[in-house]
Amino acid sequence: MLLIGDGGSTKADWWFVKNGETRNIKTMGFNPLFHTTNSVIDGLNKSDDLKLIAEEITELYFYGASCSSKERNAVIENGLNVVFKNADNNVSHDLMGAAMATCGDDTGIVCILGTGSNAAYFDGKEFPNRVPALGYVLGDEGRGTYIGKKILADFLYGLVPEEIKVHLTETMNLTKDIVFNHVYQQPHANIYLASFAKELAAYKHLDYTRDLVIQCFKDFIKYHVECYPQAEKSQIHFVGSVAHHFEDLLRESFEGTDLKADKIIAEPGKAILEYFLSKNS
Repeated sequence: MLLIGDGGSTKADWWFVKNGETRNIKTMGFNPLFHTTNSVIDGLNKSDDLKLIAEEITELYFYGASCSSKERNAVIENGLNVVFKNADNNVSHDLMGAAMATCGDDTGIVCILGTGSNAAYFDGKEFPNRVPALGYVLGDEGRGTYIGKKILADFLYGLVPEEIKVHLTETMNLTKDIVFNHVYQQPHANIYLASFAKELAAYKHLDYTRDLVIQCFKDFIKYHVECYPQAEKSQIHFVGSVAHHFEDLLRESFEGTDLKADKIIAEPGKAILEYFLSKNS
């Protein structure tokens, strides 16, 4: 049985077909920059649903954030080999999964906007001359952590609207000490920061939110889309939770350019599975 995995730092989705029905299992996310092989094994074993089908899996493809070298991929693959003992396990970059989900075998600009962000021109087979993703400390414009950093900075500077301030202080009980502890002393600060992008989605009606998110997306377009000479003649596709939750603002961010957003998919795993099944039909 074929199993497709698609994951970032926050969560992973697993898609397969059993008894003619397409099914989905969700687990914690896996990123070789932040997780070890043992944490991959532990995370997978926490899913009773995955354990039920583990021995049936004969072919597995996982597309993950930061899975961009043999060394990094091995961190994930070694964990998969322990849990899915009967499978031919393959690990590749999440951009390749996004390309399969949106472009198929066609060309296009493929973008990821979730906890992390990335983009590249896809020539139908691979990504020539890809602009590097710098991670959430140096770059990752437009991603959840990028938006989250700006929200928290404005909150601590006293610049957020009263409606958002009340939510952060009274509902989420945020203080400077709590923020600093999570960002500077606890692991997985990127996931913590990205969680605030989701909180902001409830306040899209505010000019503050629209201006902040659109500017974040414009930064992404500037550094990760317009840099490709093929951009003006290419379809530009997006996958990821941030792209999905702020789809209207993302499309608006392209106004004033010669570009536009085409497909926007929240979770590419199902589309990747359909791509594989179409190849084998």
